[in-house]
Amino acid sequence: MPKCHSLLYRVKMKIKKREVIDSEGRAMIARVFHFLRDEYDFMKTHNVENSDLSPLANIRRRTAEATGVSERTVSRILKEEKELPLTSYRFVSPMSKRRRRAAKVDVDELTVSLMHSIIQNYQIEHNESPTLTKLQSIFREKFQFTGCLNTLRNLLMKLGYKWSRSANNKWTLKNTKEPKHKAPSKNIDIPT
Repeated sequence: MPKCHSLLYRVKMKIKKREVIDSEGRAMIARVFHFLRDEYDFMKTHNVENSDLSPLANIRRRTAEATGVSERTVSRILKEEKELPLTSYRFVSPMSKRRRRAAKVDVDELTVSLMHSIIQNYQIEHNESPTLTKLQSIFREKFQFTGCLNTLRNLLMKLGYKWSRSANNKWTLKNTKEPKHKAPSKNIDIPT
């Protein structure tokens, strides 16, 4: 007997993981509730034989059992439905649209041309291959670049730069989109 009781207790006490019910699901639960309520009202008014309708009276519980959610969830959905504006009969899903972050770094035409010239002249001026870290520090000095290395890498890729392996097995930064106002760029080695 104690084993059955403890098993039954564990099954009842099993904690369900919280799930977000989207707007269509909430609308469906509300429609099921209204259908069951209308059914109960109809049965009450047309009850000729005076039969017992008490099992049909607890509409919220029946809705919860029919839809597989808790009675508290049904209550919460019905409360939300009452608070909907009259012009809108639709539930709003939480996070229905993914929030996009604003651009980390805003770059204008002047900054783009400055970045192109810095990248093109780096190897000539310093006699060494530039790295993203070195480019980032130069960009911070020249025009207060605030982005991290990943932001810089993504920005360079949007500007038309890409990395490829050279003959000496080093990464080379190439500009696939040549700027209109500059001479063709040279390949720059970036050590890994």
